[in-house]
Amino acid sequence: MDGLKKNLQRVLIAGIIQALAGALNAFIVPKFIGVEQFGYYREFLLYSGYIGFLHFGFVDGMMVKYAGKPIESLDKREVESEFAFLVYFQFVIAACFVIIGILLSNISIFLFGLSVFINNVYLHLSFIFLTTGQLKYYAFVRILPVFFLIFNGILILSGISDYRYYIAAYVLANIVLLLYFLIVFKKYFNIRPYSKFKFSGIKLNFSSGMIVMLGNFLSIFFFSLDRWGVYFYFNNTNFAFYTFALSLMQIIQVLVTSISITFYPYLAKEENRESILKYTKFLLILSTFSLILYFALSEIVSQFVSKFIPSLILLKYLFLSAPALIVSNSVVINLLKKKERIKTYFFHFLVFLIFGIILNYAIIVVFKTMISIALINVVLYYIFLIYTTQNVNITKLETKDLTYLIFSLVIFYLAAEYLNYFTGIIVFTVFALGLTYLFYRNILNQVFLNINEIYRKMLRKN
Repeated sequence: MDGLKKNLQRVLIAGIIQALAGALNAFIVPKFIGVEQFGYYREFLLYSGYIGFLHFGFVDGMMVKYAGKPIESLDKREVESEFAFLVYFQFVIAACFVIIGILLSNISIFLFGLSVFINNVYLHLSFIFLTTGQLKYYAFVRILPVFFLIFNGILILSGISDYRYYIAAYVLANIVLLLYFLIVFKKYFNIRPYSKFKFSGIKLNFSSGMIVMLGNFLSIFFFSLDRWGVYFYFNNTNFAFYTFALSLMQIIQVLVTSISITFYPYLAKEENRESILKYTKFLLILSTFSLILYFALSEIVSQFVSKFIPSLILLKYLFLSAPALIVSNSVVINLLKKKERIKTYFFHFLVFLIFGIILNYAIIVVFKTMISIALINVVLYYIFLIYTTQNVNITKLETKDLTYLIFSLVIFYLAAEYLNYFTGIIVFTVFALGLTYLFYRNILNQVFLNINEIYRKMLRKN
């Protein structure tokens, strides 16, 4: 338990740094490059979100194989062989995109090709440390926005507004991560080319990881259906407004879901129904209180990034999905990824993706507005959350949880719609505290006790 607490502290600190750097990036970049350039920039990031599937399940298979095992117990030769194979494998795939980019004189495709190699190699290395519980190393992934912020700052100070330079900054920040994980990897393993690979282990990674990778693909596609809808049916300016609103909402997701990666190795080893239920309820409360950030973010946009004020009406609706997204990504998906539920994981997302595509298409054809896309996907996320928690068996949302959610979301919407940011913060905070005390008194009391204990420890140190 002490190890879990230490890992949680490390990841939380890294998560806070990531959220702060991400927030600065979310405001500074669009302010200085403008709406049109920002739209092209977000288009690249939309496509780059699928880079992880170009290892074709190899990394996922490795993650399933090593999940919950101490890093010292791993077969060094096998780990080194897998790494060498991945490097060669990804080099070939990345080279295809790089060559196409050169032939077409398209810098975006060229940079995408570089990202394929860089991102998938560091992803492989970082997942070795994640699955074996070495979160003091894995937490470094959360610092990516800091390097991104530094490189973006240099570009802004240089007066550069071309989106392609900011894509290059994204690639450069990932190179820093790759170098870090190569250094850490060398502490435990050797880096050397292999003339003979352990193909039995490599084949096992592909076979066991393919369905996980397909499940991950369906999962990411499902949770980004709204972006694809806006991308294909609206112009670049509207896409920029929509994705800007999403980038702000993702700040709270980053902060809250920082907790979830701590639990993956522990969920992989054993399941404690009572602990997981308590953790689910805690995340529900935390994600509800995180809605307070909407009021501050909307005021910052109004005062600092006025070009993107049209995004605020979208932000209000997108924020409604935060509790569903946070609990789904932190608890439900981690539980579904366990070996015995991998097929269920794939099937769930396949069904919901098909349902989601049909629903989004119908909404676009009938209403033809971005607000309708945002709202239908909010509904879709809650249907997914309720359905999956009823079927995972280990965790289940009760009537009390759903009632708490409904009241909290209604109060948030009314406050966001009718009150200014300062009054909205006060009113929503008071109601959220009241509802939490009414529905989760024991959990709230425990949180206050923990805060009091931390405060006393700080006083004793001083």
